[in-house]
Amino acid sequence: MNWLVMDLLAAAAMALSVCLAKKGCKDTDSTLAAAIFCGAVVSMELFIGRKTFRFDGISAFSQEQWLDILIVGFFMGLAWLFLFMAFKTGEPAGVLSMAKFYLILIPVINIVVEKQKFPVPLVAGMVIFVVGIIMMLVGSESTEWMFNALMAAALYTACHSVETKVIDSGSYAVCISHMVSLFIFLMISLVKGNGETFKSLTFAHGMLLLFAGYAFKGSMILYNNSLKLLGMHSHTPAIRINRLDILLAIVIYGLFTRKKPSTKLIVGAVIVVAALEILTFSFKM
Repeated sequence: MNWLVMDLLAAAAMALSVCLAKKGCKDTDSTLAAAIFCGAVVSMELFIGRKTFRFDGISAFSQEQWLDILIVGFFMGLAWLFLFMAFKTGEPAGVLSMAKFYLILIPVINIVVEKQKFPVPLVAGMVIFVVGIIMMLVGSESTEWMFNALMAAALYTACHSVETKVIDSGSYAVCISHMVSLFIFLMISLVKGNGETFKSLTFAHGMLLLFAGYAFKGSMILYNNSLKLLGMHSHTPAIRINRLDILLAIVIYGLFTRKKPSTKLIVGAVIVVAALEILTFSFKM
């Protein structure tokens, strides 16, 4: 299987994941929905690494690595929680687009810290991105999802550099960070303690959320494998193909609901993809 097929499948899997998450959390408590989703991701990671994971290997992590794992688990957990809150009222394509705002936040923060001038393509990409999001908002029944998705993007940005170090520590470290996120979700669900949190879950919605988690992890595996095939210095083609998940989410969710997506949503999604393309060209990702 070549990198192009892998990336197309990764984009389709990600689009399927957000659509399943949207359907699964419709009447389910956001925290519980995030817990089931995260539980699916962790279970798949444990299954894949069942021959290599050794729990006695935990002692091999340094204090700095443990701190990184806990930071990523905490911030990623909160980011996922805000995403599920966004899915309550937002279209999957809109939430996915807003969540990708971290691709703008990260270079902006780096430029500010290094006291450099803002390149024209970055400014242009930011403006076009905002135009695309506004177009989606105009065609949306609610604007609450935008704030929650923006919070998710900000939280992911906060732990991005640390996440890179966790990934470098191996799949075992990544799995443990997701376990930390799962623990946070379960604790929040138990603290609510009114019984309504668990009563909101149905078997059908639970299965949708499980498959959403499996599709998400599958997307990540396919995408990472495509990057390996391309090599460390030629990620741009994969990044461009992977961005189709926004447009595919519109198609898949339309099939789920049997409703024609609004023209404003489609136009907004195309504008966001164009903005991300400009950013890719600017930083040669």
